[in-house]
Amino acid sequence: MEIHNPSLYQAFSQVLSPFPPGVLVRLANQEIAVVTRRTSIPKAPRVRAIISAKGSPYHGSFLRDCTLPEFRILYIEQMKQAPALNSLLLWGTA
Repeated sequence: MEIHNPSLYQAFSQVLSPFPPGVLVRLANQEIAVVTRRTSIPKAPRVRAIISAKGSPYHGSFLRDCTLPEFRILYIEQMKQAPALNSLLLWGTA
């Protein structure tokens, strides 16, 4: 039996996003960023760049606007070893 409920699907899609907080993403400018917050635009969450386009970790992080073409998200980044993240700088809590 197949159940199809459009209103349930719509409710889930409003709550969930393709890029949940904490996931690493590759930006169009080739930086790696961490998603820090969902926004009203599911494909443009709030992110902070933590690794440069050349692969060097930043000392700190930089807020990027994913609605701008140069900072749009290309894909979720798969890394063999996750970088050390300072939660206080990224999310404001330790």
